[in-house]
Amino acid sequence: MNVGMKARQFVNVVTEKCNGDLYSRRRVLGSYSLRRVEASDLFYGSTEEAVLKEAEQQAMAAADPCTKVLARSRLPKPRIKFNQSRPVDGRMDFWPFYGGANESSKIVCIDAAGQAVLYDAGAVTLETLPRLREPMGSVSYLPPVALSVALPDAHAPARPDALYVMDQRSGSFEALVYGSPSPSRIGRNCPDAFVWRWRQLPMPPFVREPYHGCIESYALLPDGTICVSSMADKVGTYCFDTVGERWTKAGRWKLPFCGRAHVVPQLDGLCFGVTGRSPSNLCAVDFSSISMDDADSGRQPKLRHQWLVWDKPDWHWMLTNISVAYMGAGKFCVAQTFCIDDKDIGRFVYDQTVLTGVEVVRQDNGGSTPKSKLHVMNGARENGGRRRKWKSNLQMIRHKSVRYGLLNHRIHVM
Repeated sequence: MNVGMKARQFVNVVTEKCNGDLYSRRRVLGSYSLRRVEASDLFYGSTEEAVLKEAEQQAMAAADPCTKVLARSRLPKPRIKFNQSRPVDGRMDFWPFYGGANESSKIVCIDAAGQAVLYDAGAVTLETLPRLREPMGSVSYLPPVALSVALPDAHAPARPDALYVMDQRSGSFEALVYGSPSPSRIGRNCPDAFVWRWRQLPMPPFVREPYHGCIESYALLPDGTICVSSMADKVGTYCFDTVGERWTKAGRWKLPFCGRAHVVPQLDGLCFGVTGRSPSNLCAVDFSSISMDDADSGRQPKLRHQWLVWDKPDWHWMLTNISVAYMGAGKFCVAQTFCIDDKDIGRFVYDQTVLTGVEVVRQDNGGSTPKSKLHVMNGARENGGRRRKWKSNLQMIRHKSVRYGLLNHRIHVM
């Protein structure tokens, strides 16, 4: 099945060096390492092989529940390390700057003061960037929203993508673009003078409200529109048109996701993301009901699917963080971080991160993919004002799950 972009070959993982255990709140030491996990560690060679392996694992878990606990794996060696000169100044953030042509190797690294570099893990190169106009995330300690958008009127065709970055609490909003430092037409015709620069953008309107909360979830639509939802009640969801550079309220509803969600046009145009609850689910919602012209007429997107990704072995595992990365070709990498309760001393002492590769496929009419071995959920669709049950032909297939347990590191997956 052709589902658009070719699948990525790596998952980029940033580990953050820490000191102490969870009980002592792990003082960050200001040292970070970028590693690359091969996609073959998370996905089998074919969909059919994944279906057979899943059936075998379910049979083993039914016979012996202890098999649900994954053996620990070792992370790949670091490709590059980043150190802060003053760790007490705050943390560093790493934002994927993935452009076209299935590129998934460029990463923007930025510190609490706003100083930034662009690292290309594929070409193994570093490029200096200008400082952010306003540092982000240093007050709330929440990682800023970061989305890579292809610009239709880019100055340099070889670098058509811009990185849109927004502080989750203050709403400070900027875009990293490549081109002429001058907006004049003459400047656009001088490629030798092109540079990276940050552009200040209008902040979302909800930041003017007294209790607007933080951004809970966000997504990038195929036309370049950015959607953000606040975790505060009644604030709702707003959309930013990256061409016209204006905000529109989509409605008073919230996206049902935690963190970033991904719209996949080839999978019925649905938006896929994860929930922050445990057990954690991969969900898909339909954005077709969103109205950009009238927030009152715009209906809340319908939940079409939800599938269990990987459930924790027992109650001693407490979910602390979850994220999802779209790998292309209908494949996703879901990262779940847990605190483990040490039964002997009665407190949470260390992190475990589980990466799970899943694939969403279309069930054809011929039934070539066995439904009995897939994770299926019935949805609901409106029909003439009446709701009727419907069975979608999209199915989720679980591939591999890999567990990383580190006593002195935290893991962030992009």
